[in-house]
Amino acid sequence: MPNEKFWVNLRPDSPDNILDPDLEKTDIGRIFLEADVQLKKDTAGMTSPQTPEGKAYWDKLYQKAGELFGTENITIPTLTRPWIVPNEIIIREAPDSAYIYKATLKVMLEEDYLSSWHIPTKLPTSNF
Repeated sequence: MPNEKFWVNLRPDSPDNILDPDLEKTDIGRIFLEADVQLKKDTAGMTSPQTPEGKAYWDKLYQKAGELFGTENITIPTLTRPWIVPNEIIIREAPDSAYIYKATLKVMLEEDYLSSWHIPTKLPTSNF
């Protein structure tokens, strides 16, 4: 399958666009979905202000934002989407087989992923 088929999307605003139809027929599609669900559960658990870890996370985040921008009118986005993306992959191909020597994944926040590809996260505005 081509690279553009390897994605899953659990955005609540896109319920009809969860998994590529071809990838859906494979075990890797199921594995991708399970990994994405677990990543989102872990992220929510670690950043929930009702947990000690989450409270510490938000306290440090607001402290750093206050140091950088002052304490008035601080707006911090509360929704950050974690992405799982391919990292280093080493494959040896032969005429009748392939062997994966190494295949690692990287977890990134959506803004970091999009900025690494120079994709704007916000559309420019106009003063018309």
